[in-house]
Amino acid sequence: MTAVTSESPTPVANTPQTGVRPGRVDEVSGDRALLDFGGDLRAWADPAMAVRYTPVAGDELLAATDGDRFWIIGVIRGQGDVALTSLGDVEVRSLAGTLRLGGTDAVELETERLSVFASTIETVAKSVRETLGSFLQTVTGRRLTRAGSDYRVVEGISFERSERSHAVSTKETRIDGSTVHLG
Repeated sequence: MTAVTSESPTPVANTPQTGVRPGRVDEVSGDRALLDFGGDLRAWADPAMAVRYTPVAGDELLAATDGDRFWIIGVIRGQGDVALTSLGDVEVRSLAGTLRLGGTDAVELETERLSVFASTIETVAKSVRETLGSFLQTVTGRRLTRAGSDYRVVEGISFERSERSHAVSTKETRIDGSTVHLG
């Protein structure tokens, strides 16, 4: 088998003129991959896909060649990471269906500002944990909260103002404070 060093962009012998063929990744150097095409043909290939794929040894990739250089143009079977990166705006949209994002372990969003525009938002979760610097919520219609129990701990001042307030307890209501003002 013809060996190719990482500095060498092409195989030493048996180079096809042009074409597309699958190859197995033997070695990775930066974003390049040393592909074994079978027989005695091995070559370093540069990435040429719209999305960034980081190959790992053992992956099966699709490569194109002009006879002098090889380019990775697809992934047949792979275990590497995929990244979609752009200096400009990126839009992912379904024109007539549902857009789904999923991850076996997690889905993470990281940004300076996140805006969500929707007619309806539905959230289903076993638990929700939020840590916020400050929180402002404006509800123009009715707000309804149903809970098995509700605990609130306010470290500073708690203030509530309303046109009317009504509290109903089926068993007990307790107001405890060193000073209680009514009226």
